[in-house]
Amino acid sequence: MILILIPEGGYVEYKTVVRTVGILPDEIRGISREIGGKFEYRDGKVEGSLEIPVSSFRSGNSSRDRDVAKILKYKEYPKIRFRVLKVKKEDAEGVLKGEVNRAKVRVEIFAAGRAKDYETLAQFSKIGEDKIKVRLKVNAKFTDFGIEPPSLGVFIKRAPDELELSGEITFRIEKKEG
Repeated sequence: MILILIPEGGYVEYKTVVRTVGILPDEIRGISREIGGKFEYRDGKVEGSLEIPVSSFRSGNSSRDRDVAKILKYKEYPKIRFRVLKVKKEDAEGVLKGEVNRAKVRVEIFAAGRAKDYETLAQFSKIGEDKIKVRLKVNAKFTDFGIEPPSLGVFIKRAPDELELSGEITFRIEKKEG
């Protein structure tokens, strides 16, 4: 049996904290609800990817959103790609049966022309027989993707080399013989 997971809704988000000399830290978030792609699960293996257009992130500041797209090299790499590299078969099957609500997963995130692997804990909520909600958070670094942490002026505002990537996506599950 092959299970196909198709995103139906949700979001992905980036978050960093910019520090300004003499002023409290400023949290910056950007969110996208444009999630494409799909995953196929067969015999303990996950194939496929999710894709998020770089230019779809919104932070409430359109100038910042354009800067983020430029930093992520949107003309050369218009999409961020997310792949699941590894999940234990027993965990995946427990999640699909509604018996397990969290599992360690190894994921790959591709952005700005570079890919980086991370191990993280995913949380799952089964919604009826044919839907599942997945929540995931990855603590990354700008330099993981060859990006210098953003700054404004020499010492005015500077982001540390810390980037939180997270998401909550609802998937429709389709079953296929194979």
